Amino acid sequence: MFWASIIAGLKVLTFWEVYVAALIFTVISVAPMVIFGLIGQKKEAVGCIGGMLIVPVFQALATIIFIFTLCPILLGFAEDAAWSFPWKILFSNPWSMIKASFIIIIATIALALIPLLGQIQSLHTFASGAISLIMVLDILHSADPNIPIQKISIMPDFLTIIGFLFIAGVISWASTMLVTVIATALGDRAEDYTALIAIPLGGVLGFIPVFIYGAYIGHQLIRTM
Repeated sequence: MFWASIIAGLKVLTFWEVYVAALIFTVISVAPMVIFGLIGQKKEAVGCIGGMLIVPVFQALATIIFIFTLCPILLGFAEDAAWSFPWKILFSNPWSMIKASFIIIIATIALALIPLLGQIQSLHTFASGAISLIMVLDILHSADPNIPIQKISIMPDFLTIIGFLFIAGVISWASTMLVTVIATALGDRAEDYTALIAIPLGGVLGFIPVFIYGAYIGHQLIRTM
């Protein structure tokens, strides 16, 4: 299960939909920061309050939309992204999305308070993605009670999680180094093209632990269905 999850999780990187979803994630995450930054230049108090209270909600919401969009691929159910799925949920039941965003914010704050572990950014991403995937499972089970989510292990044991994070970290680091080497080799003339590659790739690499976790859940669901 461990290595099968890792292989299936890494296979997610071969889908073009992942990189388009990463661009959407980046826009939703960064746009509020830019907007409140501009507001802060004229009204500092409003900019600061918006940056502290509203921006984190959009960042959490971006994670939820990213995971919801890719959930069929992450769980191994299909090879196409569910582009409309997160938006249907957002507009039909916005409170559930907002509530999940606050849960993610609280979880990341709680993790930050844990010595040493709280400093591992990939653990924060893993927690955010795991919460989003669990929300997907709950929605799927509500739509079809025959989906046997009660028969699977939602959360891996501690050592398995550490293993997922370690392997994902090594792969993410190696990929980042590869992009850096390519950018250096191309020189200044290819700076714009490098940025186009780096932005979606940077977002995707951070989610590798979540891809592996999605495969871990998907393997169990497929086996029990």
